[in-house]
Amino acid sequence: MSAMTGIETTIQRIQSATTVDAAFEAFKTYLGDLGYDNAVYTLLTDHPSIGKRALHGVATDYPDDWIRYYIEQGYQQVDPVCIYSLKRPVPFFWKDAVESLERDQHIDPALLARSSLVMDQGAEAGVADGIGMSFINRYGEIAGFGISRERVERNHDYHVLSTIYLAAALFHDKFLSLHSSIVTPSMTEREKDILAWAAEGKSDWEIATILGIKHPTVRYHWSNIFKKLDATNRLLATAIAIQKKIVTPQSVRL
Repeated sequence: MSAMTGIETTIQRIQSATTVDAAFEAFKTYLGDLGYDNAVYTLLTDHPSIGKRALHGVATDYPDDWIRYYIEQGYQQVDPVCIYSLKRPVPFFWKDAVESLERDQHIDPALLARSSLVMDQGAEAGVADGIGMSFINRYGEIAGFGISRERVERNHDYHVLSTIYLAAALFHDKFLSLHSSIVTPSMTEREKDILAWAAEGKSDWEIATILGIKHPTVRYHWSNIFKKLDATNRLLATAIAIQKKIVTPQSVRL
């Protein structure tokens, strides 16, 4: 199954899920098709907006003994993936987080040693390599995903990374929606047009040509879309618009 074919089914399953477990199961199935073994969704900071405290493993299928040990040791404070997630709300491979920490000349050597220990022990527990990502809402609350596989892979596919990020964003929004009422923002017809074409995989330049407008005008509409959907980038805004059923990709309608 290709990444793009699988994402269509995953979108449908997450959208129709009525529980966190059902949405998480849909997400995990998609990850399995792409060669990833486990996932953990964590509230990296307190979430007063939905009445939740920071908690590691809100939804997870990581090995129980590893999750328990991880929490007991307070590893969330020194885990390179968590540290990187708090700094940059973008999807990344774990190696990027590790290398970033190692390059930081101001890092406390003791913290670096503990961070290295987390990764080594994680590998022994069957979570050797993976992907991290985080999501920041309008209140500054941060949640994140750790997605793992048993063995370290030399080649990292950034296209697969982007589709996993889309699925993760849908799950994140579904999780929040199941804990608070969803208010669908009012979108102009032009904003809906831009979101609809973005959902079909069109670039901003292609959207401008299709709609007969200038490229800066497309970017202007995106800035308004980001504000209305509480999104930090184009991919996340499109994912939220699909989840909230503001737009529906043609591939899903067929």
